[in-house]
Amino acid sequence: MRLNENFYFSKAAPEYVLLSLAASEQFAPLADALVLRDVLANYALIDKEGPFLLLQSKQTKSPRLSLLHEGTVRVGERLDLSGGAGEDLWMELDLKPTLVGRAREVVYRSTPVRLAVWHTQAGGKLGEFSAPPPMMEAGFLVSPLLRSTADVLSAYGADTNAIIRPGAFSIEVNPADRSCWQGEARFRIYRLEERLCRFASKDCMQRVKFPGFAAESCDFSSSSNAVLSVARLPVALLPPGGHMRFEIPDWARSAIGSHLYLSSPGVDPAAQVEFRVEEELASGTVETLHSQVGRPDRNPRENIAP
Repeated sequence: MRLNENFYFSKAAPEYVLLSLAASEQFAPLADALVLRDVLANYALIDKEGPFLLLQSKQTKSPRLSLLHEGTVRVGERLDLSGGAGEDLWMELDLKPTLVGRAREVVYRSTPVRLAVWHTQAGGKLGEFSAPPPMMEAGFLVSPLLRSTADVLSAYGADTNAIIRPGAFSIEVNPADRSCWQGEARFRIYRLEERLCRFASKDCMQRVKFPGFAAESCDFSSSSNAVLSVARLPVALLPPGGHMRFEIPDWARSAIGSHLYLSSPGVDPAAQVEFRVEEELASGTVETLHSQVGRPDRNPRENIAP
């Protein structure tokens, strides 16, 4: 991990990085944790395609860490992170095997250890993941919670409401394996002085939030803002009753777009839905520019209307 980190601080460091953080049984931030931290601190998000984020080098700085708290935590006990609420946090956990555990490692292999993530110190569990002790000892990001590429995308600002700040962590060991591990682990919790994922292209964030739209939306009022793929094209889902509001630049003379009607469970497919494009004038009045009534029971490919 140190060798990989040194490479990213060398003259041979890549200008571009393709990042895909796949959800798995293992806690994702543990894999090459130092490079993940450094990349998120130094690289800007410039594009997204499928499961990959395209990042470009913005700077080459070693993240500065400030020690917040250190001590010991018992196996199965929740380690409170509330002291660093809202901060980007890095943690090192040092769990050592007992003599029985070392003997098992020599003869066979070490017994599994898991890392449980809790919403709050007293709240529900967000997940439980495989966590090899040597990886935990090297350190890893604990806040924001990064379990997949979608979480990284949210951290870059695509959906700040989706960023998860865990309230506690705990080390979990099967009862039958307790004799293989010491009852306590040493921990150190650090705050990153500069926020991760702070570099992002405005154009990229526009494409991520509203794929298929060239104009930047300033308001999205809807029960859902999901993005679907229809006929291999990105489509922003707008349930009945919702609206999107755009600021039209002064230089613009026309607007081009398309829409389609999709059925969903619980909705009568023969129901009629009206789609409207309206202009809000400086006087405050609203003028309808386009209105079309359609039905969601058609084939989506045949239902795309300009």
